[in-house]
Amino acid sequence: LGDYRHNEIEQRYLGYQDALQKAGLALDPAYELITDFTAQDGYVKTQQQLFPLLPKLDGIFAASDAIALGAMKALQEHGVQVPQQLAIAGFDDIAMSAYCSPALTTVKQDTINGGKLLVSKLLQQMDGEQAESELLPVRLLTRQSSARR
Repeated sequence: LGDYRHNEIEQRYLGYQDALQKAGLALDPAYELITDFTAQDGYVKTQQQLFPLLPKLDGIFAASDAIALGAMKALQEHGVQVPQQLAIAGFDDIAMSAYCSPALTTVKQDTINGGKLLVSKLLQQMDGEQAESELLPVRLLTRQSSARR
């Protein structure tokens, strides 16, 4: 769930493609839903487009925690047990992710160092220097929304 046409999300999408390839799985566009960066759109798109696919799914990855929280609410309202029937994970580690039920598995970015690097690159450009793009490491925070027993 997300919109890979956004540069930031495109990188996450490329990671998704790499993971499928490494697992020997084919990319299937039927499982890719374009959503806005809102819980509301995650909720609506899950209800409108994802429910017919549920029997074929074992998990959902959302490009943001907000989208994941909206999707999780829609699933729970329709009796889908997270994570027993369907695991779900997001991206960003927003504060609410640790406090919802079940707590959301998420990918955490180092936003403090990212902000520092951004300012440094901007200052380089303002000084007329070339600023090269850099990727910072992320960390998977495994919580209850993906913990199957």
